[in-house]
Amino acid sequence: PRTVGHGAERVVVVAAFDTRFALASELMQLRKQMNVTQKQLATASGINQADISRIERGELNPTVLTVARLLRPLGRRLSIVPTERHAA
Repeated sequence: PRTVGHGAERVVVVAAFDTRFALASELMQLRKQMNVTQKQLATASGINQADISRIERGELNPTVLTVARLLRPLGRRLSIVPTERHAA
């Protein structure tokens, strides 16, 4: 991952990078589990297939609205959940 700055700023950049890849991986896994192609998801969501591919490869950082549009045809929605550290 590309990092900039020192200390806390570097941690934030790495954390954002990891989060983007985790989201991309989960989205791709869900799409494949449901036997939906990128092209089918593009048609159902209105998001360009090339952008879906870039999101899944972690090359594009989607907006919350874009993620919500991708999840809707897969029967999912965005939700805020506690981290493991704050779950108890």
